[in-house]
Order: sequence, then C-alpha cells, then structure tokens
Amino acid sequence: VNVRPHSQDILAVLGNQITMGLFPFPFTFKDPIDAVFLCKSKVDALKSSPIFFVKKVMVDLLLSIVPADLLLKKMEDEGGPRSTLMISNVMGPGDETCLAGYTLDDLNFTASYHGGVYCGVLSYNSKVRLSIIIDKLADANAKKLVLCLEKAYDDLKDAVFQSAPNKEDIIQTPTPATPLSAKIIELVFGMALLTIPVIVAYNRNTRP
Repeated sequence: VNVRPHSQDILAVLGNQITMGLFPFPFTFKDPIDAVFLCKSKVDALKSSPIFFVKKVMVDLLLSIVPADLLLKKMEDEGGPRSTLMISNVMGPGDETCLAGYTLDDLNFTASYHGGVYCGVLSYNSKVRLSIIIDKLADANAKKLVLCLEKAYDDLKDAVFQSAPNKEDIIQTPTPATPLSAKIIELVFGMALLTIPVIVAYNRNTRP
C-alpha cells in the first residue's frame, strides 16, 4: 500500500513509502462471485482505515533500533522453508504513462524468490499482466500456467459482470464501512504500541 502523501514531491523525496495490508481470504462463500465481493468488502474496509500509516511509523521505528542481523535471521526463519509458491501484486498507473518522454506500452513485475514458483501480478492502463518464474528444478511449464491463470481470470470476470445487468452496479456496489469508533480504537492502540520503545529506552537511561 502506497502511504506517500499526495502533497509530497516525488522527485524531491525518492524511495518507496509502502506498507503491507493483510486480511484473511474468505473460504466460506456461496459461489465465486460472492467470494469476489467478500474480498472487495474487506479491501474497501482497509482503504478507510488508518492502520497502514500506523504500521509505517512502527516499522520505520523498529528498523532504526533493531540490528540488521536479527532482521535477516527473522526473514530466513519466516520465509525460508515455509512456502513453495508466492503471488505478489503491484498496482501500476491506471492510465497510460510516459517515462523519459517515451510512452509505456506495457509493464512487467517480478522479484527474486527462493521457492519453486513465483507469480507477479501488475495492473497498468486498465490491463493486468501476469508473470511466472519457475525454478529449473521444478517440473512445470510456465507458459501453460500463465494460460491457465489468464483463463481463470477471464472466466471469473465474465461471471461477475454477467451477474449484474449494468457494469456500474459492480463497480459502485456499496460495502460495509469501518465504524468511526473502530478507527479511533485502532489509532489509539497503534500509538500506544509506539510508546513502548520510548518507555523501555527511558527506563534504561534512568537506571542507577
């Protein structure tokens, strides 16, 4: 999730300003269309939540005080042997974009991954790009897997649009909003967590 302020000059302040958004996928649903809107409801609720900004502040603070060796060990322990497939998505520009005076016809997104199969998903100019990387030791065909995923995506998209007489009904479907009280509690809880390192540091400095 991009948490860069809209008022900030991108050229003046380079670098990524992102944080991760997590939510449990619904495995209890009536049909695939219902699953799509359940996911959309959860994503829309996250969009109205301040949790991303709280997480960004907390992560920046922890990165400044936690040793790099400890972070590397944690990443190895958590991401090493626990998965064989990773799907990562990046939201690109919604409209056609130029770079150094050249119009971008297409964008591709991949990343290094220790497991057998990596799937990168990128949206750009109202289109979706799927990229597959398969380890040489894995007995699989990347092109066939891409075709399978593309067909599944097209079938699901067609089913969703056919379920409503008007496409605008799908785009503007109302979703549950996060109550203001929940947002306040979420923010207060996050700020309370931020004070823990400060209290610990203060107690260490004030000990005789």
